[in-house]
Amino acid sequence: MIKIGSAISTNENPVEAANEVFDRAIAALEGNSPDLAFVFVSWAHGPGVDEIVSTLAPRMGDGILLGCTTQATIGEEREVEEGPAVG
Repeated sequence: MIKIGSAISTNENPVEAANEVFDRAIAALEGNSPDLAFVFVSWAHGPGVDEIVSTLAPRMGDGILLGCTTQATIGEEREVEEGPAVG
């Protein structure tokens, strides 16, 4: 069975936003490590993208982390078009 978790954070600190999103998204996996994760980083967090990746990659274990920057970030039934967001 496939389990999926998602989250979005508008925290202005890129490391805190990354940890917040990971913690909330992984809760849906009931203690299992993710095999694959996608991270979407708003343009406002562009300067902190290296910090976000450095924060998330070690938490993935053997899983794969893919990501990109976005104009708008969508998650948890909302869309963030302005300001910092990680989803």
